[in-house]
Amino acid sequence: MKCPKCNATEVSKNGHRKGRQCYKCKHCGRQFLDHYRPWQYSNDVKQLCLKM
Repeated sequence: MKCPKCNATEVSKNGHRKGRQCYKCKHCGRQFLDHYRPWQYSNDVKQLCLKM
């Protein structure tokens, strides 16, 4: 596990967010998740917006 900000490998577990493990870098203090899910609207919502 590497910090996305400083690329340090010394990280510690730091609770959970929406059921996923959070981590905190021991060097720079940044909090992050192991991976991020792409966020987007569903196709139904997109079609509804186009109709409006």
